[in-house]
Amino acid sequence: MGIDDIQKDSFEVIMPVWIPGSYMVREFSRQVEGFNAQSADGKSLTSYKVRKNRWRVVSKGAKQISVSYLVYSFELSVRTNYVIDEFAFMNGAALFMYTEESRNLPSKIKFVPWKGWEKISSALPLSASDKWIRLAENFDRIADSPTVIGNHDEITFDYKGIPHHVAMIGKAKYDREKISKDLFKVVVESTKIFGENPNKDYAFFVINGSTGGGGLEHLNSTSIMVARTCYESEKDYIGFLNLAAHEYFHLWNVKRIRPVELGPFDYENEVYTRQIWFFEGFTSFYDDYIIHKMGLNSDQDYIESVKGNIQSIINTPGSGYQSLAEASFDAWIKYYRQTENSKNSSISYYTKGGVVAAMLNLDILNSTNGEKSLNDVMHYLYHEHFKKLNRGLTDAELQNAFEKVSGKSYDDFFRRYVFGTEPLPYEEFLSYAGISLIRKDGMKEPMGYLGATFNPVGNRLLISYVERNSAAWEQGLYVNDEILNVDGKEPLQIKDYLTSKKPGDPISIRLTRMGLPKDITIHLGEPTQVEFEISKIQKPTKGQKVIYEKWISAQ
Repeated sequence: MGIDDIQKDSFEVIMPVWIPGSYMVREFSRQVEGFNAQSADGKSLTSYKVRKNRWRVVSKGAKQISVSYLVYSFELSVRTNYVIDEFAFMNGAALFMYTEESRNLPSKIKFVPWKGWEKISSALPLSASDKWIRLAENFDRIADSPTVIGNHDEITFDYKGIPHHVAMIGKAKYDREKISKDLFKVVVESTKIFGENPNKDYAFFVINGSTGGGGLEHLNSTSIMVARTCYESEKDYIGFLNLAAHEYFHLWNVKRIRPVELGPFDYENEVYTRQIWFFEGFTSFYDDYIIHKMGLNSDQDYIESVKGNIQSIINTPGSGYQSLAEASFDAWIKYYRQTENSKNSSISYYTKGGVVAAMLNLDILNSTNGEKSLNDVMHYLYHEHFKKLNRGLTDAELQNAFEKVSGKSYDDFFRRYVFGTEPLPYEEFLSYAGISLIRKDGMKEPMGYLGATFNPVGNRLLISYVERNSAAWEQGLYVNDEILNVDGKEPLQIKDYLTSKKPGDPISIRLTRMGLPKDITIHLGEPTQVEFEISKIQKPTKGQKVIYEKWISAQ
């Protein structure tokens, strides 16, 4: 990197420790090697580390300095850098450095391709003279702009004069025309909600690997990682489109409408907000909504997906211990660092946030006799807050947006269900649209419940999860216990054997813990996991019919 107009005897060069959109300190500087600084005439300058991600350079009066360093790039994810013989995929936050004095100044970046590589796809603006030279108005743009170089396929389509480029990275079998048409529909349905598209251009970076790996939103692009086989079955292909819809919706919801804490970015420290449940959870609601609006699933499929998410929350013990606001605040230390106890102590702000979105949508429809919906809240936030005020939202302003649209107070709702851990009254909200949610009766004689999840490893059977307040939790089973037998039954027979037991039945477990044998007797408990049936009621009222059509209609 070349640094001009230096006014100090020494200054510091900084590498980010995290990338916006992925809320965990990832220590990108751990991949840096061979940091070196020189004056314009080639003289070596003193440089040394002062923090994990900062290097001090002694300028000795030089006004122009060049800094060079290597970055080990072999971590395949949407957040990092990955270079192999076929392509180089790069993320600005994980690759480039800045100085405090220059972070708001424009930059020019020149990419030099490996021999035989002829294509570059980048979210950075193109210079007028050379496709290998890209421009950035400040470091925020550099950090927020992925680039891929190689000989990848690029699919292009146009939406109202806005070019959209799809860089297909890695080998896969896909229909170029189908991908173009379907992503065009994603763009159309997303833009309808807000009334305008903020892009001058947009790039999808699609990494086709052996497995999926999620996505990461950027100012005018997204990186998503999918299994290369996802285009070969309808279900998996819809999953690909669902992920693309999620990341595209982030164009508005977090890249423009955002928490007040997220911007200007502090690339060196955790940035805490209690609103990630809204920005990720509501975006999860909308990715399903957009897929439904595209006509890729039926009304019943959509309703079943809502039921599945509700069921997941109810069957997660952590939903009673961690609120959505706390889950958002603790994303830095909990969400990306799942342990065997995470399900007992925490909740996904994606899943529960999406369900809260669905319930608030129904509540707004009901409160306004079908005249307003969640779409109006999103439209309001974009036009009345982002465009007019051009700053992030406080917690109070976010709540106020729902109240403006619905004409009612949400103090109680936010206190109980966002900042508190009370279960939502799902049945009440769903009834507004004439939908019933009924717990299945199950068996007349319930099966005895242990509350431990088994993980077969070859011929061994290990415990991978112990459910909070279950028989296993209360009576002494631990994660990583190796089960040798239960009542003399061999490990791989245990799961079927337990289905014959009733609550209160004793079982004798022979196990090893930390390499030592142990015998435990456990009395089985009542089942805690519940299942629901969801369906339209037989004779809905006129009002319920109106709300149902507004809620579910794929028109």
